[in-house]
Amino acid sequence: ASWPHYGELTHQKQTAVADAASEVADAMGPSVDNAGNDKYNPVDPADMSEDKHDPRDFALWKAPKDSDPLDARWNTPFGTGRPGWHIECSAMSHRYLKDMFDIHGGGLDLRFPHHENEMAQTRAAGYDSAARWMHSAWVTAKGEKMSKSLGNGLSVPAVLAENSAWVVRYALGSVQY
Repeated sequence: ASWPHYGELTHQKQTAVADAASEVADAMGPSVDNAGNDKYNPVDPADMSEDKHDPRDFALWKAPKDSDPLDARWNTPFGTGRPGWHIECSAMSHRYLKDMFDIHGGGLDLRFPHHENEMAQTRAAGYDSAARWMHSAWVTAKGEKMSKSLGNGLSVPAVLAENSAWVVRYALGSVQY
């Protein structure tokens, strides 16, 4: 968290960046399951190590977990492992969209820490990322965030199997971003 612009995406001062995660959680409503675990942003115990200089530090490279697929780890000069979550997105953005692209989007839950960290490391590599960042609230299904990871998402073919294209077009066109 030594980059002087860290926190600009979420409009947080350096001293208040840690509060951004709780603000997002408050805005999105309860995300804790009955056991007290965060359903959408689970804490990885490996991220809470004593090796951090600051609680906002993030990993560029992670040691493999037993649960990781064998094809999701690589042998490198600095050890076997995999890219950290944020660096994966920076690398893909740079490879496929180059130095600067117009819009980077995602759910409100990704603003902090994911997109904040992605922006910091992309700029540290000497590139700008997106000209604009857009974040949307969640679409919910039966009271839960709709997401691929929860397995409750809808595909366009599934929606069109039950509704005409005109109905879907009208529904999407009748609401604001």
